[in-house]
This record gives sequence, C-alpha cells and structure tokens, in this order.
Amino acid sequence: MTLYTSRTNISEYPQGIIPMPRRQLHFAKQSISDHGLYALNNRLQTSLEIDELIEIFTAEVQRELAVDGLLYQEPSHGVDIELGTQCRHTLSYTLVLFEQSLGNIRFFRTSAFSELECQKVEQLLTALVYPLRNAFKYMQAIRSSFIDGLTGVKNRAAFDNALQREVELAHRQGTELSIVVLDVDHFKKVNDAYGHAAGDQVLIKIAKTLEASVRRSDMVFRYGGEEFVAILSYTSEEGAKLLANRVREQIAALDISELDGYQVTASLGIATVNEQDDVVSIFKRGDAALYRAKHLGRNRVVSAETD
Repeated sequence: MTLYTSRTNISEYPQGIIPMPRRQLHFAKQSISDHGLYALNNRLQTSLEIDELIEIFTAEVQRELAVDGLLYQEPSHGVDIELGTQCRHTLSYTLVLFEQSLGNIRFFRTSAFSELECQKVEQLLTALVYPLRNAFKYMQAIRSSFIDGLTGVKNRAAFDNALQREVELAHRQGTELSIVVLDVDHFKKVNDAYGHAAGDQVLIKIAKTLEASVRRSDMVFRYGGEEFVAILSYTSEEGAKLLANRVREQIAALDISELDGYQVTASLGIATVNEQDDVVSIFKRGDAALYRAKHLGRNRVVSAETD
C-alpha cells in the first residue's frame, strides 16, 4: 500500500505550526498491535457509508488516545462530517491513496499531540483509507445510477425516490410543494426531419434550460423520452406557474443550430400537493394537466388546480 499524508501539528508550544513534508508512512515501532489494526479493519469492512466509517474510526481513535473532536472533509463529493468539539490543538492530515485524494481529516483536543500519539493516529489511518476509497466508489456508483446519461440531470429512479421523500416532508411539515411536468411538442417530427443526434441536442438544451431556471433547492429529472419533471419545494401554484411560463418562453427562444431555424416548443402541466395527495396522485394530476395543455394547442402551461 502507498499511503501519503501531509501532517500539520498545531500546538501552543513555542514552535507553533509544524508542517511535515508529504511522505510515505513508515513506523519505527508498532505503537498499536497488529491485532488491534486487524480488528479495526474488520469493523470498517461492515459499511460502505462514509459517515458510518468515520464514526467507527473516531471511536477507535478515542480508545487509543484522548481526542475531543474530529472533522473530515472531501469537498469534491460534498462530504463534511464533524464529530465532537473543535479545540485549540489540531492534528491535520491530507489523505492520498495511489494518487487519489481521499480528503482531509483533522483531530482536535485541549492538549498538544505528542509524536507517539501522531504515530498512533497514522497507523489507524492506514486501516481507514481502503474502506474510505471503497465507500467513495460506492457513492459514485449510486450517484451514477440516478443520472440520465444523455442530459446529465437525474433520471426516473431518482425522481421516484425524491418525490416520495418530498411529498412525505410536505405533509409532515405542512409546507407547499409543486411539480412541473414538461413534454417537448412534436418531438417525433424533430427526430424524423433532423435525425436523432439533433433530437438529442434538443433534450440536452431543454434540460439545461430547466436546471438554469430552478432554485438550488429544486430538482430536475428526465422522466423518460422527451418528458421532464421539476420538483419545486416550498412552492405554491402561483410560483410554479411563474416558473413554468418562464421555462416555456426560454425554450421557445432556443437557437438550436442542428434544427436549421425550426422552433422548439414545450407544453407544461403543474400540480401542487394537497392533503389527499400521495406520490401517485400528484404526478397523475400534473401529467393530466400537461396533456390538457397539449390538447389546447401546445406551447402553454396548464395548472391541475385552476385551469
């Protein structure tokens, strides 16, 4: 195994901050027994969830030395886990395994860390890195399984999970929740006249238009074919209608070079959750509103609540 760290031990001692060069870890003597490391390895193999791995690891560190708090961060995956209390004295590591960054981990306590204690932490880190790498691979696989390969937005499976969660949350908290169901008008004509590559560009640009129009807290999905859905948390019928009309106008204004001047339009249906709604009924009402929009002439927004 090739494990590299960059250690910084910050203490109140006169020398202050002591940066350690990036190096491969070697240990002059085993400050932790092979049995102890083997047992930790086995415990770390029981989970592929990063927060659980960090909790298991923290518990083992606290058995070997006094630690008041821990902070683990891996920004590229959005991981930020804080346990315990941040104190004056800090021991920090940047973890790299076979040139793959595994984030940064910091240990906190009220007294300075000795060199022997640093070696103990580093031995324990050698047990953490492989399970941590596997957990990131698992996270990436899960995320990839919920992403539409063409447009880059979330897919139908992700929509089913998200809508279940958001409807339950809206009922529990008594908050507003709306969905927007969008379908590209006459999409078959686009494929027949300009080819599937041009049709793919239409779908990609519509997905980007939707993502650019919603808030960061909202979610966009490709439901299937040329149909998209946006889940708008804390959004009333009026707010959903305003957003849907803005999206409709932006789509009609798209300049798609592959279509040689052909104007793409979309029809949209919106539904706002009511006391009787579940995931099936709210989507059914939004989808029905969409098809009323198509029946009324396309390139328009229809609300399941008032139209």
